[in-house]
Amino acid sequence: MRNTAPEIKNLARQLIAFEAKHDAGASFASALTVCDKLRVPLSKLSGLAAFNALMSRSLTLAGANIPALGALRVREDGRLDGVEQFELATGPESAEAGVVLVAILLGLLSLFIGEPLTFHLVRDIWPDASLEKKP
Repeated sequence: MRNTAPEIKNLARQLIAFEAKHDAGASFASALTVCDKLRVPLSKLSGLAAFNALMSRSLTLAGANIPALGALRVREDGRLDGVEQFELATGPESAEAGVVLVAILLGLLSLFIGEPLTFHLVRDIWPDASLEKKP
């Protein structure tokens, strides 16, 4: 994940932690919740096909760091297929895979719409999260 800005990776960790606050800890499921919450406004903004392309590209790039992510596929509705098998195959490492996936998704989004708009969108989706923009 060397091409992802440290503040984007930090943001990904914070969002996953926020979603996991009722769980025993951050998990891949929490990362999927973050992706799903991003899917709704991004699909309204640019269309579901554009979100699916962004998510597919994120999976491809994340798969370079975590090859097990290559088993996942983006469904027509923007959600991922193969999650159960992925979590069984990776075990505890799946939480870090979630961070990588979300960070790359946020990083690509930041490239397309800019970092200020990305952070604004995130704040709109998670108004109750105390998010710090730090490396």
